[in-house]
Amino acid sequence: MADEYIRKQDVVDKINANADDLEQNGGIPYAQGARAMAIVVEQMPPANVIEIKHGEWISVPEMWGAFDVRYYCSKCGKDAIINNRERYVLSDYCPHCGAIMDNKRGNEND
Repeated sequence: MADEYIRKQDVVDKINANADDLEQNGGIPYAQGARAMAIVVEQMPPANVIEIKHGEWISVPEMWGAFDVRYYCSKCGKDAIINNRERYVLSDYCPHCGAIMDNKRGNEND
């Protein structure tokens, strides 16, 4: 199961808003605890995450080349890798931009 990531500032803002509500309704000790929790969240180091890009191998018929079909990445537009047998290798990800290919099909020309 993948972790869910949220913006730290959104959490701090939500905690502080709840602390304001608690304070207005007489829950001062609870509001103080909430504000202390907001400080703890602010001091936490950021997670090491990257955006995951998704793409697809797009096929285009070739009229003049050695191949019947050319394949390129829908995200960056670069061609799929050609192996030493001069066949396109449609991998799980684009070797140029790193996008995960949602329609991976292996060696298309085998």
